[in-house]
Amino acid sequence: MLLQLAANVAPILDLPPWVARTVVLLLVIGFPVAMVLAWSVESKMPATVGGSTKIDFVLVAALVVVIALVSYEQLAPTRTVQSQETNVAAARAAAATQAGAISIAVLPFTNLSSDPEQEFFSDGMTEEITSALAKIADLRVVARTSAFQFKGQNQ
Repeated sequence: MLLQLAANVAPILDLPPWVARTVVLLLVIGFPVAMVLAWSVESKMPATVGGSTKIDFVLVAALVVVIALVSYEQLAPTRTVQSQETNVAAARAAAATQAGAISIAVLPFTNLSSDPEQEFFSDGMTEEITSALAKIADLRVVARTSAFQFKGQNQ
């Protein structure tokens, strides 16, 4: 509830992004503390079911393990970013030479509808994909006019 309140009030008050991060951090730190305090208050009361304190220790231990695993997963550096950077560097090096250049041609889509007036949809999809791929710096895209030579052909 506090996180929702902070997320809804922060844009209205033009609060900087660190305020939301601070609220999340305080909630993450405060939750285990509140759980331990609630457990300690409950353990001082007489138990109605025998042997419940052993179960409480197991639950607290499980909670600590889960929090530790989630924290490690969120805070540990990932190796995938480094491998992606290596792959991008290799692709750029290959694209620097004409022989190793990465190129692609988007062939025109076929109109599979029974209405021939819907041809513009398949042509528009081809053009959109071509223009989106053309924005990638290290990728050479065959021009639309060259690719549309194959329209209606089954090669």
